[in-house]
Formats: sequence, C-alpha cells, structure tokens
Amino acid sequence: MPTSPAHRAGRPGAARLGLLAALLLLPACGAAAEDGAGAGDGGAGATAAPGTADGSTAGGAPATGTTASPSTGTAVPTSPVPTVDDTDVVTDPGYGVEDPGEKDAEPGTDEAGTDEPEEEPGPAAADVVLTWSGWDGASGQVQAGGYVTGVVEAGGTCTLTLRSGGQAVTGTAPAEPDASTTVCAVGVDGAGLGSGTWTAVLGYRSDAAAGSSDEREVEVP
Repeated sequence: MPTSPAHRAGRPGAARLGLLAALLLLPACGAAAEDGAGAGDGGAGATAAPGTADGSTAGGAPATGTTASPSTGTAVPTSPVPTVDDTDVVTDPGYGVEDPGEKDAEPGTDEAGTDEPEEEPGPAAADVVLTWSGWDGASGQVQAGGYVTGVVEAGGTCTLTLRSGGQAVTGTAPAEPDASTTVCAVGVDGAGLGSGTWTAVLGYRSDAAAGSSDEREVEVP
C-alpha cells in the first residue's frame, strides 16, 4: 500500500535518536574499563617485595648470606666451607723410619747397631812340667825348676807357689829360653815358711802362653 509523505518523514528522526544515545554511552564504558585495569595492576604490584624468595632486593641486587629453599622459597642461611690446614694433618711418626733393631748387625756391633768392644785374645794354654823341687839348706830356700813345652821365648815369668793349710807363699823369676823349650828356676825364702809339708806348683805366664804344673809335696825342716 502506498505510504503517505508524512509517514516516510518520521523514520529518519527515530534513527538519529538511537545513534545519539550510543555516542553518549561510549565515554562511560571507557572510564569503567580504565578503573578495572588500574585495580588489577595495583593488586599484582602489592605481592612483590624486596628480599623475597627470588633472592633479589628492591634495587635488583641479590640478597647476601642467604639462599632460596627449592621447596618453600624461604631464605636459608649459608655456612662457610671449612678449609683444611696442611699443618694440622697428623702423620705417622713411624712411617718410613727404619727400626735399628731390624737392620743387619755388622761385625763388631750388637743387634741395635751400637759398638761392642772386641775381646782381645788371651794367651794360649801352655804345658808346664815341674822336674824337681826341695829344701836347699845352703840358701835357706825351697827351690824348684822345670820347663814350658813347645814354647821358646824370652820375657815370660816363672812362679813357684807353696801352700800349706790356708797359707800360701809365692816366689817369681824370669824365664829363660833354650833350644826347644823355655826354662824356669825359682826359689822361695824359707823365713816365711813353717816346718811341715808344703804343696809346690810351678807356673808360667807371658803374652803368648800361660799354664801351671801338677802339684808336688815339699818338706820344710
């Protein structure tokens, strides 16, 4: 059905009213959006604090003396690592030290390695033979004589020892070498002897040989 001119003129007026209302609402929506964004930023900024579990300060420098615990994020104090001083290491004083008692003993030393004096060899044993003995009234002595078998040397000493009970009297004389032996002739003064039976022993000693004869009885008047 054909419209009247008055009806067509009324539609453009309604459209303009709707557009005007939309333009009025736009500034209000923008302000509301900015208020909401500011509130969100403020809430996020409130959770950050210097020196927290991320190990940093407000200036961005790492916190000193603490480490972050991997499970809780709580700062844990760190302890210095002890150092070892070489002078404190105790070593075995016996290590590498040779035991003196274990080393081989050298000639002339004992097992500990100390010097041990060597014994000087003594004179060899000599066979002394008493050939005669008796009282000599002319000299007032008991005299005896003999020889040393297999020894020919000068410088030895001959000894005649007379014993009776607990008493002992001794006389000495130098020995004399002969062709094959060393000869002894010794006397003991009778002034120191009492009357009775005495036992006589002839002895010999030198640097090379020493020995004594068998006993023989001698009567003193």
